[in-house]
This record gives sequence, structure tokens and C-alpha cells, in this order.
Amino acid sequence: MQKKLILFLLCFLGVLSYNAKKAVAYANKYCDKRNKEYHDYSNEGGDCANFVSQCLIAGGMKLSDECNVDKYGSVINVGYLEKCLKKKGWHYKESSSIPDGFKAGGVITINNSGHAMIAVTKKTFAAHTNDRCGAKIPSGKNKYFWK
Repeated sequence: MQKKLILFLLCFLGVLSYNAKKAVAYANKYCDKRNKEYHDYSNEGGDCANFVSQCLIAGGMKLSDECNVDKYGSVINVGYLEKCLKKKGWHYKESSSIPDGFKAGGVITINNSGHAMIAVTKKTFAAHTNDRCGAKIPSGKNKYFWK
């Protein structure tokens, strides 16, 4: 009984709820098109954080008002997305190389928090705004977030 209670609490708190494989499957499905269930911000400053948020939601991550979500439940600003992932206890490292432990389903931000993407493998990503599917993670100092 105690183990079930602990598992329930971990799921409720969002510790066990993120499934990277589901997030990656969503990223691969929608990397070059839009899901009509969400707003498209491509012509309103960019759709990158919104797309990454959708991937995280598809992976079971609970985004809430503390993450500054829109009416669809997505985070639409890269800076807010970074803060949200930190609040949720994701590992974080700013690095010129891919950190140990980083894997598919992780999030990368670049250009001083100007662009967000989701890793579909340890070395490739998917993103919106300038749509990319399976592109190589850019070199340079990036911010990496992973569960």
C-alpha cells in the first residue's frame, strides 16, 4: 500500500509523468506542420516555445499557470519555458558540447534564449518557426534541459 501511495504522489507531482518517447513521437509528427488544436504563433514572434511545449504536453508533462501558459496550455516564450523547466526540476547545463545524461526528449535553447527546440535523438532536434525535422544540434554555447 505504501509503494502505491508513493507512486501516486510522484505521478501527481509530475516526477514520473514525462514520457520522452511520446514527446519525440509528437515532435516527429508535427515538426513540419501545425496541430490545429493549438494556436500557431509563427506570425506573432515565433512558434518555437509553443511547439516544444506541445511536445512536452504530449509526453505527459503538466504545464500550469506558474509556467505562464496560453489558453491552450502552452508556454509561448523561450525565457518562460526555461524558467518552467527549472521549476519542474529538470537538469540544466549551459555548454558548448552536449552534456552527459542529455537525451532525446530534452530541450535545447540557443541565441540568448531566443529559440527553443526539442531533441529527437541525442544529437538532432525538431523545431518550429524555421521548421526543422531531425536537424543537427547547432554548435556553440547552448542551454540544455533534460529529465
